Amino acid sequence: VADDADDFELVAGFGAGAVALAERILVVRLDGLGDVPYRDAWDQKPPAIHYTYAAIYGLVSRPFLMLSSAVELTFRPIYNQAVVTGSPIEARKILRNWLWLIIGAGGIGFGCFTALAPTIVNVLVGEEYRSGARLIPWIAAGYVLLILSYVFEKVCYAYEATHLVLMTQSCGALASLGIAFV
Repeated sequence: VADDADDFELVAGFGAGAVALAERILVVRLDGLGDVPYRDAWDQKPPAIHYTYAAIYGLVSRPFLMLSSAVELTFRPIYNQAVVTGSPIEARKILRNWLWLIIGAGGIGFGCFTALAPTIVNVLVGEEYRSGARLIPWIAAGYVLLILSYVFEKVCYAYEATHLVLMTQSCGALASLGIAFV
């Protein structure tokens, strides 16, 4: 049981915190806007930039969220069953497969969105929103990290350590606010 608790502390403590912080940095900072800090660029641009960001964000986020949901609905029940029945070796095996699937599929999604960004916006987005193509890699990277953080949150839930989810989300939110105003 001590070995199982050590694994849990490592995954929940380090993994969830690091991933949640990193995804918020990527989603909020958006360094692809050039030399102007994110909040200043947002305030100084005409309202069209808000619509451009919303169009691109909606387009990129959906595939990652659908992937995350499908994989979670597959792995979470069997992972929780392994945790509840006290099978730490089985739980670790399931978690490892879950993580590798999210990392692999998320990486492929990121690569596809990054490589095909101009084509994607030319086919799926109106002409006035096509300048947002440069945001696609940043949003995709943020979503890869976000869906990875969801796995770590489910581990916290399985071990009934919801306080770690609250702590992780709170630290990520504070970091994103701090980065937005730097």
